[in-house]
Amino acid sequence: MVSEDLYYAVPHESEEVRGIVADVVEIYWQSRRHGEPLDNVQIPDNYFSKEDINGDLDSNSRRVFKTLLFDLAGEVIRDIYKDEEEEPPPWQKPKRRHQKHFRGASPPTTMENLTPIVQQAVINTLGLNGSRKADRNKWTVRKRKDHVDNILVEELREEEPRWINYDEDELAVKMQLTDTIFDMLLNDTVQTMNKVYQKKKSNRV
Repeated sequence: MVSEDLYYAVPHESEEVRGIVADVVEIYWQSRRHGEPLDNVQIPDNYFSKEDINGDLDSNSRRVFKTLLFDLAGEVIRDIYKDEEEEPPPWQKPKRRHQKHFRGASPPTTMENLTPIVQQAVINTLGLNGSRKADRNKWTVRKRKDHVDNILVEELREEEPRWINYDEDELAVKMQLTDTIFDMLLNDTVQTMNKVYQKKKSNRV
């Protein structure tokens, strides 16, 4: 009798993936703590275990998958802290941006708070939260359509705050008003100087 158990060459359990992602978060956190750009973080040698570098097919599969996890987690972390690298000028009002990974006005300030956020984001991306079934052959056209609809709805929710964000319009109006006031002051100054000049000229005559 042939066993129906599936063999997975790469980590497929949620807890195992969470453990690997936790290691990735620590790598990025150490770089951030030392003030290094998050875009320059590279995979260290000790990220891969001996099982990942044996050279056989399973090892190569694990190494590729762990590289994927590193890239996914890194993308989430960079997205969380991207506003820190985009400081607006003092005269510009900070933009209100929708953050899909965490709630609150500021990003996590400790690795302990950051880790579960990144873990959940990666789990959701890989579909290990129970939203996908192992047997892909059971997917119907209806299920595929629902999945696409869910993605579109999520994208619309992320874009919605931008539709009602008037920060750029407000800044444009302020700049236009500033230019108008400056022109008026400049015009008044020129007229005043002309009057003074004409008065001095008439007194000389």
